[in-house]
Parts: sequence; structure tokens; C-alpha cells
Amino acid sequence: MAVSARLFPGAIGAWSCHKLAVDRLFVSQGHLKIVLFDGREDSPTHGTLQEHIAGDARPAFLLIPPGVWHGMHNLGTTDAIMLNFPTRPYNYEDPDHYRLQHDALEIPYTWGENSERRRLRSNPKQE
Repeated sequence: MAVSARLFPGAIGAWSCHKLAVDRLFVSQGHLKIVLFDGREDSPTHGTLQEHIAGDARPAFLLIPPGVWHGMHNLGTTDAIMLNFPTRPYNYEDPDHYRLQHDALEIPYTWGENSERRRLRSNPKQE
């Protein structure tokens, strides 16, 4: 099963997570920043962030495990197109899809601000 999604220029689609499904994303068009936040408490990388750039000039296929929050920002001037090949079909009666707003405090990331602000927000103990 494949699902196609479009993100308009400048748009942010964040945050999404699954407890069971693995998202397998391929960016087929555009210029996207994809951010991952590891929310798995039993993971050695719990609480870490990763940024990936993908699109026309840099095609990418990302595997996003269950428990990893993910969001996207279209950095380009044209629509971005993604294909998702999830490991489980969507179940309308019992959805395995969790969402947070793009500015949720649970995830230490600020969209569109410079990297220094992101670094400081991701390490609140730093003065």
C-alpha cells in the first residue's frame, strides 16, 4: 500500500507518530526538511533530534520506526510530494496515528528559526 501526500511551499506538517507502524517515506519532488524526534523511552537515542534534507537534488528514502515523531517543512518554492509505504494499513476503527502541533513543548524543536535557537531549546540545562 502507498499513500501520496503534498506539502505546499513554506508549509509545515508536524508532528506525527505511530505506536505500531513503520513509515517508509520517499520524497519524489520538491525540497523538504524532515525532522525526527526519538520519543521511545527505551531507546539509546531517546530525546535526540535529526534533520534530513530530501527532494529533487537529494532523493531520499527514510524508515521511521514506531515511537519516533516526525515532521516536515517544505523549504522550496514548489509543492513537495512524498510517498509513504507504511507497514500497516490505516485502521479507521483503531487508528495508530498520533499527532502534536508543530510547536508542541514535548518536542524540543523550533521550525524556521536558526540552528543556535534549536540547539539551545533542545538542551534546556544550558545557560
